Amino acid sequence: MPSVEGIAWIGFIPIGYEMAVRAVTPVLPMLGLSYTTHGGTATWRVFFDHPEIIVPGLVIMFAAMTPMEEILYRGVVHDALEPAIGSPCRVLIGGLLFRGIHLFDSVEILSK
Repeated sequence: MPSVEGIAWIGFIPIGYEMAVRAVTPVLPMLGLSYTTHGGTATWRVFFDHPEIIVPGLVIMFAAMTPMEEILYRGVVHDALEPAIGSPCRVLIGGLLFRGIHLFDSVEILSK
């Protein structure tokens, strides 16, 4: 059974993500960038066409997305797994879940 704190973190993640997107999107035009669809182009290929977005993209990724993922996986998933499977196994299972989600995401991006 998840704790109240765990449920609060699960609720915070999408809210925090939405707040980060809403905060960054208006700033993009000030940097000469835009937030639009890319006509079916694989997401990562946009960096080849617009290398000027690499640095802002990395800053956004490391300042917003990475902490949210770490909070989710280390704070929520690991804490939920530890009572059921113990400390060493929670790291292995949590890592496999984390990798699986990123593998699924990369396959989806590459298939576009």
